[in-house]
Formats: sequence, C-alpha cells, structure tokens
Amino acid sequence: MNTTDFLIHIEKRSEFLAKSLMHRAEVFNLTGKNGEALEDLNKCMRIAKTMVNRKFEADCLLLMSEIYGWISRYEDMLNSAKKALSKYKRIADKKGIADCYNNIGYVYKIRGNYKMALAHYIISLRMCRQIKDKRGEASTLNNIGLAFDDLGNYSKALEYLVRSLKIEKVIGNRKGLATTMNNLGYMYDRIGNYRKEIEYLRKTLKICEEIGDRQGQATSLSNMGNVFHRLGDYQESLEYFQRSLKIDEEIGNIQDQSIDLNNIGIALRSIGDYRIALRYFVRSLKIDEKTGNIQNKAMRMNNIGSLYTDLGNFRAAQKYLTESLRIRKKICDLSGQIITLNNIGRVYLEQGKYCKAKKYFVIAEKKAMEVGSKESLRRVYISLGELEVLQNNNEEAMERVEKSLSLSEELKSKLGKAEALLLKARICASQGISGDKKMRKKGDGQIRIKAAKKFKEAIKIFEELHQLFELAKSYYYYGEWLKAMGEVESANSYLRKAKDIFTKIGSKLWLQKIMAKC
Repeated sequence: MNTTDFLIHIEKRSEFLAKSLMHRAEVFNLTGKNGEALEDLNKCMRIAKTMVNRKFEADCLLLMSEIYGWISRYEDMLNSAKKALSKYKRIADKKGIADCYNNIGYVYKIRGNYKMALAHYIISLRMCRQIKDKRGEASTLNNIGLAFDDLGNYSKALEYLVRSLKIEKVIGNRKGLATTMNNLGYMYDRIGNYRKEIEYLRKTLKICEEIGDRQGQATSLSNMGNVFHRLGDYQESLEYFQRSLKIDEEIGNIQDQSIDLNNIGIALRSIGDYRIALRYFVRSLKIDEKTGNIQNKAMRMNNIGSLYTDLGNFRAAQKYLTESLRIRKKICDLSGQIITLNNIGRVYLEQGKYCKAKKYFVIAEKKAMEVGSKESLRRVYISLGELEVLQNNNEEAMERVEKSLSLSEELKSKLGKAEALLLKARICASQGISGDKKMRKKGDGQIRIKAAKKFKEAIKIFEELHQLFELAKSYYYYGEWLKAMGEVESANSYLRKAKDIFTKIGSKLWLQKIMAKC
C-alpha cells in the first residue's frame, strides 16, 4: 500500500469512527445518558481534528450544542453552536450554517429574548431557501411560528405554522408533518379552540402510529392529556399521560418519562390528590437530577414548592422555590423566573408578610413586561390585586384586576377570568361590609347584589373547569362574606363545601381559616 492509499485508508477509518461515535451519542442522549453522550462527542472531536474533512468537527460541535440544549446547559449550547458556525462558514456549508443559526435562536428564545431569536431564525430561513432545503425551511418556519407565540402574536404564529404545514405536505415529510400539526394543535389551545386542537392532535397521533414513530406517539398522547386537563376532564387527561409514560418507558426515553411523571402529578393535584401528586413530582425530579436536565429540575422544584404552599408548609415551599429561582437565574430562564418569583411572593402573602410579597411580585411584573409574556403578567396582576385587597387598598386592587381581566379575555383564558371575577367579588364584598351604617345599607343593596353575582360567576367557572383548590377558596370567601352580612345558614353551607375540599387536599392552613369562621 503506497502512502496515498494509506492516508485514504486512515481518513476512511477515522470517518467511520467519528460517525459511529456521533450515532452512539444520539442514542445515549435519548436514553438519558447525557454524560456518556458528551464523552463520545469529545472522543469524536479528537478524531475529527486529525481529519482532512473539516466538516466532521463542525458536525460534532453542532450535535454537542443540541445535547447541551437537552440538558439545559444553554451557555455551552450557545458556545458550541457559535464554534460550529465559524467552522461551517470556513467550508461554506450553508446547511450547517442554517442549523447553527437555529440553535443560537433557540438559546435566545429560552432566555426570553424573542426578538433576537426571531432574527436568527430568519437568517436560517434565508439560508435554507438559498440551498433549496425544503425540509430545513419547514422546520425553521415552525420555530418562527413558536417565537411569535412567545411574543403573544398568535395570528402570526398560526400563519407561519400553516406555511410550514404546506411545505411538509408537498415534500411528503410525514414526521415533519406530525410535528407541525402538533404545534398547530398547541396554537389552537392558546386561542381556546380546543375542538380544533383535539382534531390536529388526533391527526398527529394517527401519522405517528402509521410511520411507527413511537416517540411521536408518546408526545401526541401527552399533548392530548394536556388539552383534556385544560377542559377539566382530569380522569381522561390522566389516562393519556399514563399511556405516554408507558411508551416512553418501553423505548427507554428517560428525558420524557420525567415530563410524563410531572404531568401525572399536575393532573392528580387538580383532582385534589396532593399527597400522591407530590410523589410523582419527586419521581420526576429524581430523573432530572440523574440526567442533569437543570431546566426541568427547576420546573419540578417550582411545582413542588407551589404544592407545599397550598398545603401550608411554608418552610418546604420556600426551600424548593428558592432553589428553583437560583437555577432559573443561572440558565437565564426569564419566563421561568417570573413564575417562581410570583410563587415566592405568594408564600409571603399567605404568611401575611406583605412587604416581602410585594417585592417579589413587582420584580415578576417587571420581568413579565420585559419578555412580553401576557399569561405571566396576568398571573402577577392577580397576585398584586390580592395583596392590595388584603391591605384594604380597593382602588389599586381593582386597577390590577381590570388589567388581569383584560389579558384573560385577550388570551381567552377561562381560568384567568374566574380568578379575576373572584377578586372583583372580594373587592365588592369589602366595600359592602365597611363604613358606617348608612354605607352598610348601600352595601346591602347595589354592592351586595354585585358582589354575590361575581362570587357566583367565579364559582360556576371553577366548577366547570374542576379547579378544586380555586373552587374551595371561592366557597370560603363567599361563605365568609355571607356570614359578615348575617346570612349564617347560607354561609355555613359554603364553608362546609370549602372544608370538604380542603380536607381532601390536606391543606391545614385553609382548614384552620375555616375553623376560625365556624
């Protein structure tokens, strides 16, 4: 064998080894063995650096970037994508360049910088069109649609997803078609068209079953569970989540098993099985700690902390929420920070520490405005409104409630509407039982009728949505007000209803409040 043949042989051998390591890394990632995946990619990098074909080094860095994204190491994801981008530019690999811009855009999306995410996605889209990469174009249109969703521009989001769908149909990419239909279902969920959402999710599930995409089947089942959960059919949602978990266990997808367990926990919490829900949250958390997915870890800790708040275990709630916030700050997850800041504020609110509560709510409000998250802002306005009610600042409270109600109507959120109506009822009730006897008479008239109407409207929606914890709170506040107005028999009826739910849930805090009224 001459020198040239020998070098060709070495190059081919290196190419085979590099491809094998990359494929094995992908399998390791799917089964939650992210450390082993990254170890293989580091080996691949060492081999790639000795090769004449520089594309392998760039490909390896791009795959590293994607795996870092899986485990929420977003700084590493960004750095690897930028290094890969530099190498792809040197060899003029436009497909690789487009993929890198997509990954960089994703990091900006996670960090809440949706405009920068869009800017990178648009560059990727332009590159895909230059090289006539229809599959890449469809995928990028998907990403752009989801970025517009983050900005609250649902009509634009739908427009881009429909464009993606058309391309997937033309090129016959059934897997891509299923992904786009799944995202369209999600968008219809956002605008409250659940019938349309279920229609798209069922089509997605059918395609995944036909092409044997078991991972796609699990994702579709999980999303079906989510929509039934939002419709208040928690038993149906539980069944879908359990079917999704079964598939993910069978195919060894550790990452998504964590999501399934978390979803089951959320459904159980909704039907009042708080203790069992906690077990599922903890199981989910253990998987995230094992796989190193710190973003999911922060999410699970937030859920556990929020559940402990409802149970009245403030020390445990504070512990989990503080750690969740620390992680979310570390990975620059702005959307996640808003949720946890609001939840920490609610821990202080329940303890009557109003100054500390307000501090967290105000920070959450500022961040929600920065990222343009209407749903997060809606929730924060409710928290701030409740704080003002407890401090007897009814005018400020009403201002917050009106903002929350306006956002709820824009988002078509029934839950948001019910929360705002309950707070409005409490404000009216506060006005009706305050002041001198003359004002009390007025309260027994117009204000009293207004308060009762809003309490009943909120209760009706919470009953329809089967939101047990919020329903119990509504019963409690309505009963409390009726008692103050002298309607003892009706008051006790509502307080008993609240007591039954809080007993089932195991919320000692709220049971103590009820016992004080009985």
